[in-house]
Amino acid sequence: VLRESQFDYKTLTPATSTPTFLTQANTEGAARFTFVGDNALGDPFNPTIVAIYVRALALPTTYMYKTIAPANTVAAFIAQLNTEAALGYRYFGDQIYAGVIASVLVKESTNAAYHYKGLTPATTSAAFFALVNSEGALGYQFQGDIGVDTGGGNFVFSSLFSRNTVAPTTYSYESAPILESA
Repeated sequence: VLRESQFDYKTLTPATSTPTFLTQANTEGAARFTFVGDNALGDPFNPTIVAIYVRALALPTTYMYKTIAPANTVAAFIAQLNTEAALGYRYFGDQIYAGVIASVLVKESTNAAYHYKGLTPATTSAAFFALVNSEGALGYQFQGDIGVDTGGGNFVFSSLFSRNTVAPTTYSYESAPILESA
């Protein structure tokens, strides 16, 4: 465990299956550590893969994890997310273990609830900022673009947005220049 002034970090051996992931993540979640992701460290040609967890020292928040099978349409996926979101689960992302995709959901002990929607992705920078800022003004945070496998390797893409229905806020987005380093 690496201790900084506000956070503890922990690295563990990554899970090799969905059940071992759920056991690991829920054990760590009960100890107030949230899953950040599996990351490669060290030599880029022979990296060490680790599961990274972080705990905010000032927060008593605990975490519970579950997985759902991915849907085969955007509408079905959004419906799945909203069913779970009403129970306080938010979408973390998809993980692949032993060739099986699972959508990971996390529930915080803060009693939050969420609402999700998927919209057609923007095709230009200007359209992207118009989309995310119009949704942000409504309290929806941009989660990223998702791809749903409709079968046979055919994907349909959607921009995923979420809104905390218990503690709503607004979001605004802007671009910043890329700074070059010397």
